[in-house]
Amino acid sequence: MAWIACLSSSLTVASAQTIRVDIKNYDATVQSFLAESSSVNNQNKNSIAEFIVAHVANDIVTNQELKKRFDQTQKQLKIKSLSAKEKQDLIKQVFDDLVLEKLQIHAAQETGYKVDAKAIDGAVAIIAQQNNLSPAELLIQVQKDGISISDFRQRLQTQLYQQKEI
Repeated sequence: MAWIACLSSSLTVASAQTIRVDIKNYDATVQSFLAESSSVNNQNKNSIAEFIVAHVANDIVTNQELKKRFDQTQKQLKIKSLSAKEKQDLIKQVFDDLVLEKLQIHAAQETGYKVDAKAIDGAVAIIAQQNNLSPAELLIQVQKDGISISDFRQRLQTQLYQQKEI
């Protein structure tokens, strides 16, 4: 089900100020993520220490956030297995997407733009209608797809910030 893509649109981001992005050795971060994710296969995923992989404006990206988004992307794309190179490329893409999202949210918030629960509920209703479902049925489907309602609403909030042209 392509419910996430239903709200995406092109956007233009421009800012008069410089926004700091600090990624500690990009390739080392990706390699450490690859090593961590392969060692986690037979361990409890909650036992992995959380650490910051990037500072983006006034926000951060953690290894846990990257792993969660990578797993969701892999599941959404219905990818069963990846070669080492394909996995590295997908991790880099997910990482880049997370950094870009945080920059877009920061830029939107700097203009005073806010996305509240009412706006997110409206997005849920629109996506449900596009998929010929009620909002409750959509949320059930989202959970069946392995995404919590909280994560789904967070992703919608991010998409609404991204749609805001700055």
